Amino acid sequence: MEGLDEMFTVNDLGLTPQLTRCLATTNIVENPNGTLRVITHRVSRWRDREMIERWAALAYLEAERRFKKIQGHREIWILAQALGRTEQPVDRQSKAA
Repeated sequence: MEGLDEMFTVNDLGLTPQLTRCLATTNIVENPNGTLRVITHRVSRWRDREMIERWAALAYLEAERRFKKIQGHREIWILAQALGRTEQPVDRQSKAA
């Protein structure tokens, strides 16, 4: 029952079946978090925030190596249109807030 409302929201966007199937699950989020758990499971003492951030960054970089393309990735423009967004280049040089 968890996420049922969101699943119907994805269905209402008019996406292709492949893109809908991929985005209607939580696998995109759970996969990197699972890798984080696997990599950090033996750390017994977290010293400070910086240590946590370093380990998390390492785990997410490792998870990124194993990412597969989103099914229906060529139709992602349909999602952008449905959300009222246009494609804008990503500025990878600026820092997140």
